[in-house]
Amino acid sequence: MNNVTLHSASNSKAKALMGRLLSDLDYKKLEETKNFNEFLLYLTKNTFYSNVFPIVDDIIHRNQVEIGMKKNILKNFEKFYHYYNDDYRKLFKILFMRYEIENLKLFLRALTRNEEIQHLKEHLITSEIYSSLDYSRLLKSRNIGEFIESLSGTQYYQLLKVYLVEESEKMQFYMEMVLDRVYFRNLKEIIIKLQGKDKKLMEELLGVNSDLLNIQWIYRAKKFYFLSPEEILNYTLESGLKYDFKRLKVFCYMDPIEDLVNIIMKTEYKVLFSDGDIFMERNMERYLFYLLDSLIKKGNQTIIIPIAYMHKLEYEARDLYSILEGIKYEVKNIDEYLVRILQ
Repeated sequence: MNNVTLHSASNSKAKALMGRLLSDLDYKKLEETKNFNEFLLYLTKNTFYSNVFPIVDDIIHRNQVEIGMKKNILKNFEKFYHYYNDDYRKLFKILFMRYEIENLKLFLRALTRNEEIQHLKEHLITSEIYSSLDYSRLLKSRNIGEFIESLSGTQYYQLLKVYLVEESEKMQFYMEMVLDRVYFRNLKEIIIKLQGKDKKLMEELLGVNSDLLNIQWIYRAKKFYFLSPEEILNYTLESGLKYDFKRLKVFCYMDPIEDLVNIIMKTEYKVLFSDGDIFMERNMERYLFYLLDSLIKKGNQTIIIPIAYMHKLEYEARDLYSILEGIKYEVKNIDEYLVRILQ
């Protein structure tokens, strides 16, 4: 099957949906709102989010907006799943896995703090297309041990069980890291099976994302967690574009940490440290946001068009929540915290 036949419907749908993403003017208007009600009124009267939040009076807390946006992302994501078959459909299933992993992290964090977890039910983002978990069983867990046993029979059980012997804070940390690693490993394995240009563009997106995450991880692990080089290396991602295992090992053993920063500042990834390390995560996401524009230009009639749309919708949700936080805490220059750069 040629690319036009394979991707025509999904590309047309994705391009139409991209036309509904918020404009710079929308962001500026939202930043000018004085409170949550004004923000919500503009969002639902002037943008496509009127379809996401049809009954505004039912929304009384910003967390409801965040959950609503996440559910909207998944709802749109599921539409593209139905356009494909075989390995392409498997790709979307693995992409859904990320939301399942985020749900697991919610459970882990609450149980580590010895909190009840029944209230998390309304925060879970689940897909009818991809869900390997029995959430009703998980929600009955009273501690980490019961939670892990409730995962018996899933791909997560053996991965997480080995960390039960760790202290609670370290246990949560290790479990979250291994969940991220298995997701990226599965993603790499399915991308290898895609056709020509689809494979090339998806490998570029995954590779750059992995490079940036590895740099961020190594820097933070050395500066804030004081982990050994061996331990840091053990949790790096294996799907990088420019940095293979050998190069990552060199980075992990670098001391002082400024040596690593100096090397990265001579590469295209220097944007990570352009504002020190305060905005490292925002800079990483901003780099990926504009990489998507480049991939879209190169990727007509490829899988990258719907994938790019989904990522842009996720970044939009992140920026909207940043604006809400900025309004609540009366933050000046909210623009600094956004993924996109407003013109």
